[in-house]
Amino acid sequence: MINKYVPVITIDGPSASGKGTICKIVSKILGWNILSSGLIYRSFAFFLKKNKIETCVYQNYDLLIKYLNIFIYRGLFFYFLKDSNILNQIYTSEIGNIASRLSVHYLVRKLLLPYHYFFKIPPGLVADGRDMGTVVFPDANIKIFIDSNINIRVKRRMLQLQKNNIYVSFSRLKYVMKDRDNRDCNRFHAPLFCSSDMFAIDSTLLSVEQVIDNVMQYVYKKLY
Repeated sequence: MINKYVPVITIDGPSASGKGTICKIVSKILGWNILSSGLIYRSFAFFLKKNKIETCVYQNYDLLIKYLNIFIYRGLFFYFLKDSNILNQIYTSEIGNIASRLSVHYLVRKLLLPYHYFFKIPPGLVADGRDMGTVVFPDANIKIFIDSNINIRVKRRMLQLQKNNIYVSFSRLKYVMKDRDNRDCNRFHAPLFCSSDMFAIDSTLLSVEQVIDNVMQYVYKKLY
């Protein structure tokens, strides 16, 4: 059950827009809990790939329930969260694309949705994803949308991958990310978009510090 009395800040945006970094910093400043929706989908995608489970399972209710039960109730999801080696592996372009294809399916989204609410506990929650403010937490106290130029986002993702000794060409990564953007923005269920009640920030020409300054000014204005 969702605790309606716990304040929530949602931060949505496309991949490598900086939303994850901003989410971590904001949650640390406020002392609130943090949720990365993408981590749930990426972890499940990694689990399916590691166990060589075919994509035909995505729309098979019985099989999805079976594998989801293994993934969640045997503690594997929380194991992923605590294992830095696993975390490095799930932030590859391949796992990101599998997660994106997973998220297109309504059944997958419906089954994974309740696990987002585990994180909504006092004193508050800062959640980042692609539909946090539109679907998962539509009544969030504060909704933020962060976007950035595709070339800047590709460079950011390349640096992130290189830290994990994963190297890919700029052109190839740009193609993959644009393809994912298109899939995320045009999927029938819970598409990525900036709703009218969101505070939109273009981080293309801004430093992390400048984005945080804009976000926190807005947060303090809305909360206090």
